[in-house]
Amino acid sequence: MKITLIYPGFSEDPSGLQEPLGILYIASSLKSKGHEVNLIDLTFDKNEDELRKAAKESDLIGMSSTSLIFDHSKKALQIIKETNPKIPCFLGGSHGTLSPEEALNQGFDYVIIGEGEDTTAKLADNIEKKIPISEIDGIAFKDNNKTRINQKKSFVHDLDELPFPSRELWDYEKYFKTGTTEIGIIATRGCPYNCLYCKPMVDKLFGNRVRKRSAKNVVEEIEEIVKRYSHLFKGMVKLWFKDDTLTLCGLEWFKEFKNELEKRKLSIDWGCHTRIDNVDFDLLKTMKESGLSHISFGVESGSQKILNYYRKGTTPEQAVKAFNLCKDLKIKTFAYFMIGAPIETKEDLEDTYQLIKKIKPDGLDVFTAVPYPGNDLYDLLKKNNQLIEGDIDYYAKHSLIKLEHITDKDLKHYRKKIYSLNNRQLMLRYFTSFGEFKKLVKYILKRPGFVINYLKRSL
Repeated sequence: MKITLIYPGFSEDPSGLQEPLGILYIASSLKSKGHEVNLIDLTFDKNEDELRKAAKESDLIGMSSTSLIFDHSKKALQIIKETNPKIPCFLGGSHGTLSPEEALNQGFDYVIIGEGEDTTAKLADNIEKKIPISEIDGIAFKDNNKTRINQKKSFVHDLDELPFPSRELWDYEKYFKTGTTEIGIIATRGCPYNCLYCKPMVDKLFGNRVRKRSAKNVVEEIEEIVKRYSHLFKGMVKLWFKDDTLTLCGLEWFKEFKNELEKRKLSIDWGCHTRIDNVDFDLLKTMKESGLSHISFGVESGSQKILNYYRKGTTPEQAVKAFNLCKDLKIKTFAYFMIGAPIETKEDLEDTYQLIKKIKPDGLDVFTAVPYPGNDLYDLLKKNNQLIEGDIDYYAKHSLIKLEHITDKDLKHYRKKIYSLNNRQLMLRYFTSFGEFKKLVKYILKRPGFVINYLKRSL
């Protein structure tokens, strides 16, 4: 069966963007069942001619979409259906899981709910063999013009059984020319925490129990990446673990990870996300010995009141400790902050500013709190009539929340104040060390678009 997968993530500035591992995992699952798979990436342009060609030549078309890019998915679907109304099309990803009925009403024939590798493979097999799809778990479809949502598909128990993502379908050369510096990889699925702005959507996608691949399996994938893509790097291969909280793998996993890398004589430079309450000295030391050079923390706020509101389960003191540990081990740090909680005051914003003074991250981003449909923050605000209608924007400088004690002007002021502080901290560091200054110049030359956007956010 000839299957075309589409990533509809059109971006006016694709600099520094990474591959969507989800759709590449779907591709590898389909290929393992003997299907011919093609991938159309709409990041750089809308490729209407390519979409029309796929509509004529494919047996099945699938897309992966978040809520942020669902409008792009609808436009691509419209072109496909205008070209060939009979071509079956399915939607996967977080938006389909969140709103299967909306996706079906927009013209998708099937929606994959939750983890999609097995469900998508079964859908393709049934369509090819002309077997009814009505009994496939984890799928939604129209039955006599009524939406039917089948029972949820159980999560993959052993992640080692999944074939590695089909990276050969992704044009890494093009992305590295626009400033991408790392290749993505993922070792875990599932999150046990209960943050207000993530749950329960994350649970619907991957569950609230952490499932992890074996260290050996991850290193086997890394070995494949190094062999295939080392030419893209001037020196050591750089990887980014896209896991929400990679450190949940635990100390023993990282010891095995380090040993497996050494056994294969693989030297890599890598980074990851984690939580400030999920690291200690021994863990970070072992991670650094295996190649960790930079780590990102979701700090969110310097106010305990706001952290409690978000159900974050952390404290500002834990942030100071985590960043100090990283400095002691010479691990670069990046911090994410979220301003604009409905109960936030200027005092809370000032607490965040003062915390940044203490932790001195090597980089940071400040986001406005966004109430995504499907998460508890959205439901809470809707219940309390605190939502403002508007387009969801990941980097929005205005709030979609009716703020009680501050204004959009206050958010803009503190965003600029925080970025200015971080810029001063970084400049002091870079201009007092020739080695650090050289690294800064190389980074700017490699990713000018990202740097320009970063500076714009402080304006």
